[in-house]
Amino acid sequence: MTSKNVPAKSSRRSTPAENTKAVVDQLGTQHAIHGMMGSVFDRLGGEDWLLNWAKENETQFVKILVASTPSMAPLNTVSGDVHVHVHSELKPSSLDEPIDVTPDVD
Repeated sequence: MTSKNVPAKSSRRSTPAENTKAVVDQLGTQHAIHGMMGSVFDRLGGEDWLLNWAKENETQFVKILVASTPSMAPLNTVSGDVHVHVHSELKPSSLDEPIDVTPDVD
């Protein structure tokens, strides 16, 4: 067994400027408007600006934080309608062939 040279993870924490750049870069890949919002965030002062604002507006910051955090609750039910359309004009294809899902046993 050969070992690969894997660089050790740095224990250095990212700087606020590095964090802000990462956020702005990621937002820009999602949508042009998000990229512009990220740029404005950067020009306002990025993470340092947000920290100062959060200190002055703690309740509002927590409300925004909670509202923007995705729910981690498990999905227990599914609701809604299911519509199945069968087109009799379509000819069978290779996708209609049965698939062998029997596990290989040695």
